[in-house]
Amino acid sequence: MVIECDLNNLSFIISVVQSVQNPLKSGFQCTCNTIKSNVESNPSAAIKTCYRKIFGTKTEYSGQAVMGFENEIIIQQLIDDVEFFPIFLQIENFNVIISSIGNLDENKFYGVSTGFVSSFTARYRSAQHLFVLKIEENQCNLEIYLESQYTNQIIGQTPDDV
Repeated sequence: MVIECDLNNLSFIISVVQSVQNPLKSGFQCTCNTIKSNVESNPSAAIKTCYRKIFGTKTEYSGQAVMGFENEIIIQQLIDDVEFFPIFLQIENFNVIISSIGNLDENKFYGVSTGFVSSFTARYRSAQHLFVLKIEENQCNLEIYLESQYTNQIIGQTPDDV
């Protein structure tokens, strides 16, 4: 996704790119003419860095506002062809993201079946890890990542097994 906006009579382009630190996350880069920001973790930081390189000031802009995420028309255009929105849940101390519902089957694992994918982060072996649960045709996989590196996998017949 690329958004162009005018700030102080110059055209700034904000691009959503892959994060340098973690390829599983989004990053943001701002470009104006030949000046580019580094890949930042949020659009505000990318705009601020690029703007500062050009004008030498500490003016700050809201990345969300500049990218149009406060404009209902832009939001509607962004979601028109989206068939599924991730679901964010807080279960006790865990923030769980359901990124794919998969097939619905009331006779299987809590109403879901093949194609279901969820994830959460938690401390494991003294470090923060990403856990990704995938329900596949004949098994359930719990993949464990440290940063973006795959570290372990637990396989079972049901989500309760893993």
